[in-house]
Amino acid sequence: MRGWQRPTRVAIGLFIIVFGATVFFAVRERAPVEDPSLNEQLEPDAVMESTEAVVTQAKGDVRDMTVEAERQLTYEDGSTRLVTVRVAVERGEEDRNFVITGKEAVIGQDNETIELFGEVHLVTVDGLEIDTEQAHYDEAENLLRMDGPVTFSRGRLSGSSVGGIYNEERALLHLLSQARVVMAMGPGGSVDATSDTASMSQNEDWILFERNVRIDQEGQLTAAETVLAYFDETTSTLKQVELRGGGSITSKVGHSAKFEAMQAQDIDLLYGEPGGILRDASLRENASIKMKGEAGETGQRVSGQLIDVSFGSDGLLLTNLDVQGGVDVELPTDAQRPVRRILAGVMSTVGNEEEGLTEAAFTNDVEYREVSREGSLESRVDRVIRSTRLETSLRGGIGIIEKARFIGNVVFEDLAVDRVVASDTLETMLTGGSEGLQTAQFAGNVRFRDGTTEAVSETAIYAVSVGMITLQEAETSRSPARVVDTRSSVEAATIDLLMNGAGLKASGGVTSILTAAENESEGTATAAKMPGLVSSDDPVYVTSDELLYDGNTGLALYTGHARLWQGETTVQADSIELDERTADLKASGGARSTFILEEINPETDELEAATTIASAHDMHYEEEFRRTTYTDTAHVNGPYGDLTAAKVEMYMGEKRGSMDRAEAYETVKLLLNRRIATGGRLTYFTDSGRYVMHGTPVQILEDMITECRETLGQTLTFFRAIETITVDGNGEVRTQSTRTEMCPEPQFN
Repeated sequence: MRGWQRPTRVAIGLFIIVFGATVFFAVRERAPVEDPSLNEQLEPDAVMESTEAVVTQAKGDVRDMTVEAERQLTYEDGSTRLVTVRVAVERGEEDRNFVITGKEAVIGQDNETIELFGEVHLVTVDGLEIDTEQAHYDEAENLLRMDGPVTFSRGRLSGSSVGGIYNEERALLHLLSQARVVMAMGPGGSVDATSDTASMSQNEDWILFERNVRIDQEGQLTAAETVLAYFDETTSTLKQVELRGGGSITSKVGHSAKFEAMQAQDIDLLYGEPGGILRDASLRENASIKMKGEAGETGQRVSGQLIDVSFGSDGLLLTNLDVQGGVDVELPTDAQRPVRRILAGVMSTVGNEEEGLTEAAFTNDVEYREVSREGSLESRVDRVIRSTRLETSLRGGIGIIEKARFIGNVVFEDLAVDRVVASDTLETMLTGGSEGLQTAQFAGNVRFRDGTTEAVSETAIYAVSVGMITLQEAETSRSPARVVDTRSSVEAATIDLLMNGAGLKASGGVTSILTAAENESEGTATAAKMPGLVSSDDPVYVTSDELLYDGNTGLALYTGHARLWQGETTVQADSIELDERTADLKASGGARSTFILEEINPETDELEAATTIASAHDMHYEEEFRRTTYTDTAHVNGPYGDLTAAKVEMYMGEKRGSMDRAEAYETVKLLLNRRIATGGRLTYFTDSGRYVMHGTPVQILEDMITECRETLGQTLTFFRAIETITVDGNGEVRTQSTRTEMCPEPQFN
């Protein structure tokens, strides 16, 4: 039998035999002498008593056990009681030797059990000490059972419980109720653990805590249904801890650990040198780790099915954080910012002892979300980014995600406003403001959609908080950026596009194609309109160095070598402005236009199309009046003559490509066939081919080949096909006609 009770029982039996033999011989040698004091010391029920009893049991030549007692009492029923007992058990294997002491011990009638009472103390050779007030040994079970309060210690370990069982054969101590284990201060701090029950193995150096486990370790609280802790035999410091059944580790306020809490169904913790410093943690099933937040914001939370964490040599700084299965990262936020999350299949990080976590990568169905709030509740997903892979930079030594680079099949969606951007890559900062994501930089095959507006480019920068995306051409292929909506398209090296049709700015080789809005014919106030100078059936092309479009006013300003054309109709100037609400057009700075106008040929009396070319510093077409005005050195050349003036107005007919009349003001000069007419104002009526010129005076010079005829008057009326001139002096300037061989210089030469 491997327990110490069997040797004890045998030793006690031998002790009785030896004691009886001694008494027998003593009686035989001397006459009996009655000693009243001995009768007084013997308990009434005891049949025999001895003092200073020592019994040694040996197996072969090896001593097995020694039992010592100050008193020994034997009773009629065969039971024996020892007073002030010390039992030393010596096994063949030295590490199993132990000593147990107590005030009293009672051996059962069947010699199978022994009860120990009063200051029961057990010491093993490896330093385990157990104290209790009452213990019961059952030889059949080879167990020492302890009732009531139990305390123990071993090196830096100590503890207590209510009730306990010590298995001498397995060197296993069970704490049956209200278990508590304390590990004194060491490099990893002190440990104070409580649970409903606990078991400690001397041989295998582990402690098993079960039910309602709570562990307080230098500012960190650990909880689980079951905890298995392995410790170093020599230093009694933690080596490995296994948490099962819903484990959690929480850092207390003020603790220097970089994480706030870890939790999972199962958690494995590895400790390293110096002893007791947490170095690695493995969290499995519904795992999460929450970092400490900066002032005024929540900490970043990472969750998944499996999380592996590594810590620096101080046990505080995270140096690695890998997550697999259902990765969900909640970024830091506050009461103003939206809730922001990253979803993926796998997350891996890079870190070091000096900086902590510095980089993180996400793969497998990566998705970034921003969720708006209503009060304190999450309401809806406003923004989503999807990609094949996400690479991020981290700060603060605790893995706070800052700069992010989405790679492969990137799709950016603003769900609240029906806005989508797709590209090969996307770079952004995920720190965010009150509105969430601030800026996103796209590269490679960028495609953009905002309602009915679509765009393509090689790169793009989306200023989310401003509501503008900057599209840029490819540097290698010089393929321009392009924006298209229901009525126009714009190509340029760079395009700044405001959201919701608020406007755009384009620069670098701007090319624009304009088409009439589908509802223009309905005449609605909001419909984009085309100038009457061009047909609404065909597209209009515009080129310039730059373009500025204001969606609120409907004004499009093309600047720098601006040119507009449709078929043979052209307008060019330093700048061209189109008003899509009024259908007005303005050209400024070296304005020049070419129109194809239809009118009756006075000689053939047939409708013909003729080219009209006009130039001036400024040109202004007004749709309301169907009037085109040229100002500042205006010059118009067409089938009705070559006309110059300070200002020329051309009134278009209801039918596109027709003109009702033309007006010229100040220093008017008209070259028509062989006539040169000058005056202060000229009106031309297309339907009759009639010119009416006013001035002080009006001068008409006619080259008659053989002579020159000069006519002066306040008002002169003449026709394209008739050489007759009607003169009306109006009593202010006398009309006169002269003939000379050579025509004089016109009055406005």
